[in-house]
Amino acid sequence: MYFPIFLDLRSKEVLVIGGDEEATRKAESLVEAGARVTVLSKAPTPKLVILSKKKVIKLLKKDAFDTIISKFFLVIVSTKDKKLKENVANSCFERDQLVNVLDDPQYSNYIFPSTFKEGPLQVAVSTGGASPALAKHIRKKIQKEWGKSWGSFLGFMQDNRKKVMTTVNDPKLRKKLFENAGSKKVVEFLNSGKVQAAKAEFKKQYEKLVKKDSKVKKKK
Repeated sequence: MYFPIFLDLRSKEVLVIGGDEEATRKAESLVEAGARVTVLSKAPTPKLVILSKKKVIKLLKKDAFDTIISKFFLVIVSTKDKKLKENVANSCFERDQLVNVLDDPQYSNYIFPSTFKEGPLQVAVSTGGASPALAKHIRKKIQKEWGKSWGSFLGFMQDNRKKVMTTVNDPKLRKKLFENAGSKKVVEFLNSGKVQAAKAEFKKQYEKLVKKDSKVKKKK
């Protein structure tokens, strides 16, 4: 049984052991999430070498991990070397470190879900390791139905949230406005791909509540 969670990895030290394509993808994703990434590999991909030269990641061309592993918040292993997998996993388990050996749950204390991201919208799907292929299928279906329109609208909401917080003083009215963002009408617009109509509906509701908020202040 796994506990679903989204981690804030900004400025966290993360170690990727291995230099294959999967390790490269994980390193790039971690950098995007704001982590400070170190890759340990004697045979890194050209992309990892480039990232290292640009000082986007730190690349150590060696196999030995035992002298450095203790400082890392999270560890990812991508290798076919079974002995290395076991040694890294056991070392992390002893320290209660987060470790994932890709495609080998027995050496992992967390797993990677199938994910997609559209603007602020981020969805993760997991089958608990039962069927990663099925998790990917479910994720693709959700992405197709809920992806671009919802991501675009949530980006709009993110941009406008601060404006609402500073212009609508009554907390009850603010709550009502944010609840209206998920109203049946807005949802219908988004399900039909009518993002501009959804934004217009939110703006209309915002203007109404600003006027109402002004009347509340005058009464006080």
